[in-house]
Amino acid sequence: MNSISGLPLRFSGADAVAIFNRPRIFNLYGLLRWKIQIIEPTHTGKRTPPCAELLWMPAYAIRFASELRGKPSFVWASVDGCGGHVQILEDTRYIIPLDVEEETIEPVIGEDEAAALGRKGLLHYTLRERRLFKPIVKEVEEFRLFWYPVWVCYVPKRFKTRLDVLVLEAHSGRRAGSRLRIAVVNALIAQSKARKIPGESTPDATDVSPVSE
Repeated sequence: MNSISGLPLRFSGADAVAIFNRPRIFNLYGLLRWKIQIIEPTHTGKRTPPCAELLWMPAYAIRFASELRGKPSFVWASVDGCGGHVQILEDTRYIIPLDVEEETIEPVIGEDEAAALGRKGLLHYTLRERRLFKPIVKEVEEFRLFWYPVWVCYVPKRFKTRLDVLVLEAHSGRRAGSRLRIAVVNALIAQSKARKIPGESTPDATDVSPVSE
């Protein structure tokens, strides 16, 4: 059991299986429905696809001081701790203390790099906004390391020589894009190499390809 700060789990394994099996071009509009096994935290040994497991991915919640038309304010950004992609964080109240049994992935991006990525991402966001007055992003006021849940589903590709990796954000229920999917795969590869578990197969990052929704 790990004690962390994170976004709570809202979508169960059964919910994730149903979403992964929704009709899409990727599964021939529902003709290919996988019988996906949910891997429990206590499972040891080899995993046989199709299967899915719950992981906790790291991220930084960073509060930046800002200024709009001379008035001080602030803005929160979320920076993924493995992939480095940036999102506007609307509300930090959902980041709460949690006790989790599943594997928590350690961040590979440090605070300094995360702050630089967050500031750059906020700059791009403000430049895209269609309004006359744009906020000025200033110094970092607060850092929070937190984790968010993802369901990771491994399904065999044609001829079963490779795997496709599907990812669902288990707090929001959104299907993950290619950047998060690649970040998850790279994190799994790093964790597997660190553990050096013999006989356990891990998908390769080169196996990940964008999935048409």
